[in-house]
Amino acid sequence: MERPAAAARRYTFPRLTRRGEVATIVGDDGTTLWYRSFVSVTSLVATLVTALVSLCGLAAVLYLLIDGRFGGAFLSLLVTTGFELIIPLLVPPADAVFFTDKALTARTLEIVQVGRPLLPVDRFSVRNAQGDELGQVQRSALSRLTRHRWLIFDHDGRLRGVTIEESTARALIRKLTGKFRPDLDSDLLLRIDDETAGRLIRRARGERVTLDLLRTRGSLDERLVVAMAALVFGLEP
Repeated sequence: MERPAAAARRYTFPRLTRRGEVATIVGDDGTTLWYRSFVSVTSLVATLVTALVSLCGLAAVLYLLIDGRFGGAFLSLLVTTGFELIIPLLVPPADAVFFTDKALTARTLEIVQVGRPLLPVDRFSVRNAQGDELGQVQRSALSRLTRHRWLIFDHDGRLRGVTIEESTARALIRKLTGKFRPDLDSDLLLRIDDETAGRLIRRARGERVTLDLLRTRGSLDERLVVAMAALVFGLEP
């Protein structure tokens, strides 16, 4: 099956799995994709530490500016930025292969992390079973400081989709407590070609989280959206 669950408007994903554990994505038409979880404890810890460093660093910069110590504020900003650049480099790349059978033999989709630039921008190539690139998904550089923002590019490199957390306040609360208190988690809003296209629902109890898609006039390959959702649910603490 080349286009997984093409007719489905709702997909459910596991909330949290151990790295290497077999997990499933289930469409509302019953179609199921199997894959080995790429969740890394290192990634979860790194994101939490990055959030704490960012908050403490920005607080220190503001305090020093108010106190009139501009040199110290600049030095504090440099140190905070340095940690922001170094910590993400310690996280192993997130790659995943999706299959249409439980035996994990019929490959249908692949996510490959590409490039590890010094700026904390995560880029992923989404490929079909033959290895042809369908497009790319990118997490913005400011995601570790404020709201997570994911960009979807088609195979021609055009920006087609944007997914962003519903509010900055909920994003900051989620960074510290989201995995421990699902009711304090944040949902994400999806837009495709400047049109409301769906919602990624994390603020719900239970072992599954949900991608709800609306029918739109756009023609973006739905596999790119499913891959993006898998990354959001799998990588973000």
